[in-house]
Amino acid sequence: MGRYGTFDFHSHTNPKPICYAAAFDPDGWKRVSNDLVREAGVNLRLHSWFSRPIVDNGVIKGVICETKSGPQAFMADIVIDTTGDIDVASRAGASHIKDSYLTTLVFRLGNVDTAAAEAFEQANPKEARAINRTIKRLLGGAWELWWLKTPIDGVVWCNAPHMTGYDGVDPADMTAAEFAARDRITEAVEYVRATCPASRTATCWTSPPKWAYGRPACSRANTS
Repeated sequence: MGRYGTFDFHSHTNPKPICYAAAFDPDGWKRVSNDLVREAGVNLRLHSWFSRPIVDNGVIKGVICETKSGPQAFMADIVIDTTGDIDVASRAGASHIKDSYLTTLVFRLGNVDTAAAEAFEQANPKEARAINRTIKRLLGGAWELWWLKTPIDGVVWCNAPHMTGYDGVDPADMTAAEFAARDRITEAVEYVRATCPASRTATCWTSPPKWAYGRPACSRANTS
């Protein structure tokens, strides 16, 4: 069960308590989300990137997005910021604090014999712990279980690397962080192939188009 992410990784007790978690296929999730959006009649606009807010006397009235057709304005009675990094709220003047946490570029490995990997860990705990320590060092940090099962046979999800010292609102820092993350992933995958019997043919199956920042800014108030 733990390889599906059901352990409370923040607990300091052993055995770790079980918490709720659901493993899912991200591409399947996208398809279901598209169906839900269509069924709800949502006027969805993809391929539109937030550029700046439209603010009148301290009240946000909409946003301007960049598209391949040029900048376009979207007006609204209520603007909800779902960027994750409060890009809209902070640019609109909402009170917030800037904090330094970590950057990460999660990825998935393919061609992994998960049953053999778990059997190896159980039969060779000391060797497995040494391998896991090295992998986490190469990645720069990870959860206690650096790989978790997914619903797809032979594919595992890796919440790593964990990196600090990058500014989540500085494009130059973001670029450097992405290069560093992909370099670490490549090095870790090569090590996995060389040392893990169940992952001799493992490949970096997928990774997101951009990295995520743990907490570059936190909103203290709303601009309404």
